[in-house]
Amino acid sequence: MILAPIITLRYVLAIPLPRHNGIAFNLLVLSFGLMVFVCIFVSVLLCFFGAQLLAPFSMQVLAPFWWLITLGLLATSGYEILTFWAMRRRDYRTIARTNIWQSFSGSLIKIILGLLALKPLGLLIGGVAEKGGGISVLLRRFFIEFKDNWKHLRWSRVRKVAWRHRGFPIYRVPSQFMLITATQSPLLFIAWQYNAEITGQFGLAMMALTLPLNLIGSSMGGR
Repeated sequence: MILAPIITLRYVLAIPLPRHNGIAFNLLVLSFGLMVFVCIFVSVLLCFFGAQLLAPFSMQVLAPFWWLITLGLLATSGYEILTFWAMRRRDYRTIARTNIWQSFSGSLIKIILGLLALKPLGLLIGGVAEKGGGISVLLRRFFIEFKDNWKHLRWSRVRKVAWRHRGFPIYRVPSQFMLITATQSPLLFIAWQYNAEITGQFGLAMMALTLPLNLIGSSMGGR
């Protein structure tokens, strides 16, 4: 929740802006490159220091599943990048379909793996599926466009678009980080002060309280 929106340095927000698809494609590749680089860095940290990093927040039980945390980061950020390309193409129908598929697939996987008593792996896999569900749909939808725009990809152009849109990492990354951290700070504080069981109950209560607000906000934002 905290890392996924900022690992692309918010260059993803610039994808809908350029008039030429070739420039936007270079921004898309830049975002994917930053995503992969940061995820590799996070993987190394979690692989060797996962228990130490997660222990202060009562999440040391997740240390053996560090690879799923990285996969969740890749899924969340990858879906966000592809969604902004779909927004550029004004393909809102596909975005809506993938949102529905995310909710359905994530919940279904959690229920099935829960019935099979596969825990806590079931919840983690379901969470990854919920965040990254729809990536394959978006890739199939825009595969031909990506193939056609591949000829516009140049390292010099990637550097140029990174410099031209440098305002996004300078201004949007700090603001996005503070916004998400403020949203998640109650949960982080409870995790820091109490054990995993109390933190889980508090997290469920937060989700139940914020679900109606998020639903109303998303509906109004869609209009």
